[in-house]
Amino acid sequence: MTRLLKNGMIVNVFTNSLEKKNVLMSTEGMILGVGNYDTADEIIDVSNKILCPGFIDGHIHIESTTLMPHELAKVCLPCGTVAIVADPHEICNVCGLDGLAFILSSSEGLPMTTYIMLPSCVPATKFDESGAKLTAKD
Repeated sequence: MTRLLKNGMIVNVFTNSLEKKNVLMSTEGMILGVGNYDTADEIIDVSNKILCPGFIDGHIHIESTTLMPHELAKVCLPCGTVAIVADPHEICNVCGLDGLAFILSSSEGLPMTTYIMLPSCVPATKFDESGAKLTAKD
């Protein structure tokens, strides 16, 4: 099944311009193409609407927001951020692998896509007296 968003103004993030284009999608939400499509199982007229791709926050520390991941999603999604790349450096410095496991498990099943990085330095420096130490083996 396909859905066509017709007559919308598309934000082209590569040219920094608005372009009148149609967006063809699967009914599951996957974008199949942007262009001069005319037919689909469902057609929605989006005249006078601006269509913009979702934003990805490329580096965030969830624990610095003082929000649980599900609460962070409630704040991010209405502003257009549909995915985050989270660095759990701070919680891992305090809790080690338990902190990483907590961030992973509490980020599952959210309506916002969450990618978890492996922290690059736990502890932050060799002089740091943090609660944990992670190595490449971990």
